[in-house]
Amino acid sequence: MAWADKREFDKAIADFSEAMKRGLLDEDIYIRRANAFREKADYDHAIADYNEAVLRPLRDGAAYVGRGNVWAEKGEYDKALADYNEAIRLDRKFALAYLNRGIVRRYLKAYDAALADFDEAIRLDPKEASPHYNRAGILFLAHRDGAVEEIKAVLDLVGWRANLSMYAALLGHLAARRAHQRGQARTLLDDLAARCDAAAWPYPIVQYLRGEIGAAGLMAAAVDNDKRTEAHCFLGLDALENGRKAAAEDHFRGVKEQGNPRFWEYAISIAELDRLRAEGAEGDGP
Repeated sequence: MAWADKREFDKAIADFSEAMKRGLLDEDIYIRRANAFREKADYDHAIADYNEAVLRPLRDGAAYVGRGNVWAEKGEYDKALADYNEAIRLDRKFALAYLNRGIVRRYLKAYDAALADFDEAIRLDPKEASPHYNRAGILFLAHRDGAVEEIKAVLDLVGWRANLSMYAALLGHLAARRAHQRGQARTLLDDLAARCDAAAWPYPIVQYLRGEIGAAGLMAAAVDNDKRTEAHCFLGLDALENGRKAAAEDHFRGVKEQGNPRFWEYAISIAELDRLRAEGAEGDGP
């Protein structure tokens, strides 16, 4: 467990395996070794261990949630949903199962069902920020009200130094701009500049939105595909808010063609691209 906490997963797997040889064969150790395999993206071994875990007396649905997470990462969403459903059947108060099922439903564009899962996750674990962030993403993506309020809930829960903080505040900034809440939008950017880690990604996006660097500077800082996914999305959203639809469409198209499909920025870009194309089609009518 200590090796796993240090993210030295090969050493963790070796120790878990030795414990199994010495007779420790309960649900928990199979889940722990499976989790280590999953971190290494060794999905076949992870699933094999989760399969062993679910054959043993279960305290809760953790083994099903773990296996569901692997199915989700492999893009096998029907299998993931089946496992999350089983975890919830075993434990109706398993907040993580609702959260993860909601995320998979978001991948499947079942947005109302996803929102219902996030609502239940919040009810069961009101101190967890992730369901609020995911709710904000769907509300923003679908052009519904309430995204800014969800972002405020995230920041109230995690503060300004967590990994989620910058992403949440950036999304809140764009949501506030879209809602014509200019003061709130500016406050979020100012707080980001004053309170977050300026050395960490995605701070260059903050700098771009504050006018401190240009689009070229932002893209130069986006040194891998994941960062480029995020940079293109926010460049597109900013262009859209400034009435530059052609530029926005170019950025969103770049995300669609090369972006990471598991990112919120990918889902948002696809939704905005579809909306722009629908508006264009309407404009071409008689």
